Amino acid sequence: MVTAAVGAPILLLVLYLGDWVYGLAIGLLAVTAGIEALRLVGLGTRRGFVYGGALALALWQWAVAFRSGDPAFALAVVNLSLLGLVVHQVLTHPRTPTRDTALAWLALAYVAVTFGHFPALRALPQGLRFTVTTFVYVWVFDTTAYLVGIRWGRRRLAPRLSPGKSVEGAVAGSLAVLAVALIPGALFPSFLALRLGIGAAVIIFGQIGDLFESSLKRFAEVKDSSRLLPGHGGILDRFDSLMLAVPAVYYLLRLWLGTVGL
Repeated sequence: MVTAAVGAPILLLVLYLGDWVYGLAIGLLAVTAGIEALRLVGLGTRRGFVYGGALALALWQWAVAFRSGDPAFALAVVNLSLLGLVVHQVLTHPRTPTRDTALAWLALAYVAVTFGHFPALRALPQGLRFTVTTFVYVWVFDTTAYLVGIRWGRRRLAPRLSPGKSVEGAVAGSLAVLAVALIPGALFPSFLALRLGIGAAVIIFGQIGDLFESSLKRFAEVKDSSRLLPGHGGILDRFDSLMLAVPAVYYLLRLWLGTVGL
């Protein structure tokens, strides 16, 4: 509870400040999450992957957050990252099988692509409002689903992936998000249809993101992605829902802005 009470206000503050402050914060989160992802796919003790992956993620976040007007630069970072993995496999053969290279690419791409949408969403017109809305909806869903699941959860939502999650909790979380989406206000978009659309994106893709990270942990046979946050696990444990919800909301908004406007 202490970690959440301290972390949430700090995240909202850097989100409000935006610009390089938010870009730097998301970059640090992405690098940490990337190291955790490498650990979950069994490469956490391989220094070449860890150091190279951290550098690649830092460059990628810089490209997205501070060079967003230059897509060729961002693409170059992606190509160089893949080239780096290829060169690493060649130089360390036979110690590095192709399987490890593929797993490293999965872990790094998973984190880079998802966290890369955080500054992209913030940079949209009214991006602060849309990002706050997404964060609030995810927190409302997770909190409600947890509390209802603890008290009334009977049917397991995905017993092989996350035995603690219940159908009752998921339904309650979804209803809570849709209820909040009905509330107009300065923090949320003015169009009701857009608020409901963002809510639906959060409900669907937030749960997928949560369950995907649970799948990684099941294969790794660990409870948390790391012990970085006391009582809350690691960065992936705290941001797994947002990591897929934010890109889903971003593309929904791009579609909305292109057809309806604000």
